[in-house]
Amino acid sequence: MVSRFQIEDMVAQDISGVVFRAMDSETGLPVAVRRFFPFGVNGGGLSGEEQIDYDTAVGRLMDIRHPAMRAIVYGGCDPVDGMPFIATEWIEGCAIQTYIEQGPLAAAETIHLVSQALEVCERISEVFGQEAVWVETDVHTIIVGAEGSGRGVTFWMSPLKWLGKTDGQRGLDAIVSLTEDAMGWTGKTILDSDGGGLGGWLKWLRSSARKAKLAEARERLLGISNVATPAPVKRAVRQAAPSATVKPPKRKSNLTFFIGGIAALGIISIGGWALIRWNNSKLGVVPALEMPEIVEAKQSPPKRSSKAPPKDDEADQFASTLPRVPEPRQTKRTPEQISQAAADLLVSAQQSDRSKAAASAARDAEIASRNGIFTPEDSELLLTMSGEEVTVKGILKGFKYSDSGATQYLVFSENPAAGEIRGSVLLRTAAAEVKEDQLSTLKGKEISLRGKIRIENFGKTPAISIQSRDAIQEIK
Repeated sequence: MVSRFQIEDMVAQDISGVVFRAMDSETGLPVAVRRFFPFGVNGGGLSGEEQIDYDTAVGRLMDIRHPAMRAIVYGGCDPVDGMPFIATEWIEGCAIQTYIEQGPLAAAETIHLVSQALEVCERISEVFGQEAVWVETDVHTIIVGAEGSGRGVTFWMSPLKWLGKTDGQRGLDAIVSLTEDAMGWTGKTILDSDGGGLGGWLKWLRSSARKAKLAEARERLLGISNVATPAPVKRAVRQAAPSATVKPPKRKSNLTFFIGGIAALGIISIGGWALIRWNNSKLGVVPALEMPEIVEAKQSPPKRSSKAPPKDDEADQFASTLPRVPEPRQTKRTPEQISQAAADLLVSAQQSDRSKAAASAARDAEIASRNGIFTPEDSELLLTMSGEEVTVKGILKGFKYSDSGATQYLVFSENPAAGEIRGSVLLRTAAAEVKEDQLSTLKGKEISLRGKIRIENFGKTPAISIQSRDAIQEIK
């Protein structure tokens, strides 16, 4: 298998996921590959229904280009464990947090920062048909492009927000917090005149966060007359042209997330989280979301003037007013360290592979003994057969539904255990003939289900995907 994303280093981790720097073999450009833990470190991946929704969200986001948003070039769910990931353009620069640590931003800088967040959210809301704060507003995750990058402020966008798996969709509360963080106003009483009128806007937003529209908030913000406003967005677009011209490739229906080489062996054999812990102990990893493009805390930016920036028709005024931070000092491993680390990991992986080979041989023998016909009692074995086509025979006890009501299950027990095989019907795409009202006459009868095994319920439950009546046969 040809690997599209060649992992170069693991650069950030926290309880929500891990970020890798990688090279996109199709474009020759560096990318940030972000693998999410939607239910925490010890949780599983997305279910089959959720994976479909996630793929839909990624597909829509790949069409969006904005100079203040990291362009998404690919994404999907790991076919092994259902963990979602995205690959976005790599932005060299410095986290806005490094500037805030030296003192609050000037009002003009904050206006530009917040207006860009609102504008990107407006653009995404048009695509999704639902208003929300779609970008991540934690100041550690917002990047100011390095000199020569052609980028100003740049935000992360997580497809998980569309699925409701992350915080940040409670009206415009996240925009309130971003403004307070940027101005140093968190927990403080402010006057309307503070920040040249920015204080009055923030007081309005605090009281209207649950009902205000994105466009209304941005128009009011840019209407503040006592603060010089930054350059129009179209000027920043011209600056960002090199990055904006990277076109996403045509999406495939399934993406096998292959890391390649020793990195692949580590993640697949030992598991993503084990590799993270191994890297922590052996190699020393940058703290949560403090990526290589973010300068270490001791490399603080110089003090800057609080004066509003003068107008400049050729550059992004916001980026021009912030002092240039020295190039990030990335911790590089020596060739000897890399070789030793690879050797250690290879030995560990080889030992693991020998154990797995023995277990796999026993599994294959057991599967062969079934001659392709299984029963609900074989559910544990079926859990190891993701993607394989099988036939399962049993007494149909009834029908169950997912919490959202979008998926119908054909079950072989009155109260099926979490790991028991079941038929899975995604109602919005399935034919009418496989819905409960058409199949009710089969209840209590022996049936066979034929189809490919899909693992659901966060890796706990094997299921046979059913799209047509041909997959269900009554045994007489």
